[in-house]
Amino acid sequence: MNVTIEVVDEPKSEMNFKHLGGRPWGVTRPDQAPPEERNVLNPLLTWFRWPIWAPTSPKRLETPYSGQSEWGAWSACSVTCGAGRQQRIRSCGQSCTATESRACEQRSCSGEKSFHYNMDSCERWMNCRSAFLLSYMAKSEAELPACPCHYPAEVAYGTAEMHDILKRRFFRWKDASGPKEHLDVYKPTARYCIRSLLPLGSSTLSAQYCCYDGHMRLLTRGKGTGSPNLISTEFSAELHHKVDVVPWLICKGDWSRYHQVRKPNNALHCVHNPSEEVYRKQLLEAQEY
Repeated sequence: MNVTIEVVDEPKSEMNFKHLGGRPWGVTRPDQAPPEERNVLNPLLTWFRWPIWAPTSPKRLETPYSGQSEWGAWSACSVTCGAGRQQRIRSCGQSCTATESRACEQRSCSGEKSFHYNMDSCERWMNCRSAFLLSYMAKSEAELPACPCHYPAEVAYGTAEMHDILKRRFFRWKDASGPKEHLDVYKPTARYCIRSLLPLGSSTLSAQYCCYDGHMRLLTRGKGTGSPNLISTEFSAELHHKVDVVPWLICKGDWSRYHQVRKPNNALHCVHNPSEEVYRKQLLEAQEY
């Protein structure tokens, strides 16, 4: 809740003038004027003598302090849907106005869930469900290949083309286990990872991302599991970082929440890896962190 106090300058008071002349106001005859003020050429110029005036420091108006008034009614919320602000004001003395504001929340906009102020950044990201994003993710899931149950050794020597039995077509894959991938940070239990390349005629920029343990078995769950990339590094490494990596950072590496939105692929129904016991332990660590 915010309180703002606005103070307006007091109006200037009238100037108080002081007569600085040595003699009182009046009329002086020429023959009575001091010698230095007489004008022999035109005596009338010295007939009238005007007083000299000069302003002194302005005298400020002193008004007794009137005290504070009661708060007025709250204004209407600044928005008709979602989160907004409302204000109320009161007088806090002469030329002084205090303003107080607070948050207000209306019905959700367009049927979407409103974000609460106590919701963390990861939860805000998880609840972001625009029509475009949902459509894009659905297209990606329909077009991307399935993760092989075992690490294909041929990708270690370059790009490999492998047949996908579900899509009934070939897809190109490449190794994604190099130092730039930072598997020790993002996929701490993975030893190898692969990423699909953009196929011809694709309607998205997505790539399948699969990770494997030291025995080259697909990790289907847990903190080392890969998940689809909405933006392939083949298209833009910078955009991939913003769209796919930054959300992971926002969630502080909590893969359990990240995977609720970016679900790992196991379309071939590979054996669950790691074991249930290890998976439960990893899940507890993520939730406590």
